[in-house]
Amino acid sequence: MAVKMGFDTKKYIGIQVKKILARVSMFEKLYLEFGGKLCFDNHASRVLPGFEIDTKVQMLRRLGEIEIVHCISAKDIERRKIRRDFGLAYDDQIIKDINDLRDRSLKVSAVVINRFNGEPSAKKFKQKLQYRGIRVFTHYEILDYVKDVDFVVSDRGYGKQEHVEQIRRL
Repeated sequence: MAVKMGFDTKKYIGIQVKKILARVSMFEKLYLEFGGKLCFDNHASRVLPGFEIDTKVQMLRRLGEIEIVHCISAKDIERRKIRRDFGLAYDDQIIKDINDLRDRSLKVSAVVINRFNGEPSAKKFKQKLQYRGIRVFTHYEILDYVKDVDFVVSDRGYGKQEHVEQIRRL
């Protein structure tokens, strides 16, 4: 028995690209956040018949001139968290993602190591990326992130973080 398609990748990409570009036109710059797996989203393709594993990459390519900032938690680096689909630690997966995106004509302009509190393995990973010519920024963990909005938006919260300079509008 054939699996019935429940997701139309081409329609989804068309709608998303149109909406994102409309939103970009409203601002000087727009920061768009993607969750989950960027290059090979096997989970989404498994639970949404018709979802192609590279749907997000296809969409990014249709958006034109963009900059990609890849983020990783220092906590995940420190504990060597493993991504189950490829069996790679998250830091190794970042390098794989950077290479996979480059192979698809998309460039990662920087990596942000977030929730950073001086973890030795995160420092080592930062050096490894910088050696490869990749810009790396560290963003410190903000205590009481959700609860204390005044602190979060202060110079000691977001204001303490390294600014990730972006040239492109998206």
